[in-house]
Amino acid sequence: QLQNVVVYVCVNSLRSTSGLMPISDLEHKTGYSRRYLEILFKNHIGFSPKTLATMFRFQKFYRKWAQGRRFELRWFPF
Repeated sequence: QLQNVVVYVCVNSLRSTSGLMPISDLEHKTGYSRRYLEILFKNHIGFSPKTLATMFRFQKFYRKWAQGRRFELRWFPF
């Protein structure tokens, strides 16, 4: 039960920042290690927190692109 709450808190934190929150901030917020968070995420939603953050960043980019709005690529890793 607690593990679901941890995943829920992490997902909401990532969503509210459009995936811009560093995973280290999730570690500090929850008190769990990066590795343990990865295990929880893979067990409960099927992929890592980093992958989810990337998905939220892409969604933000896509929404802006679909609306014809300007966007910056500074948050992409390339």
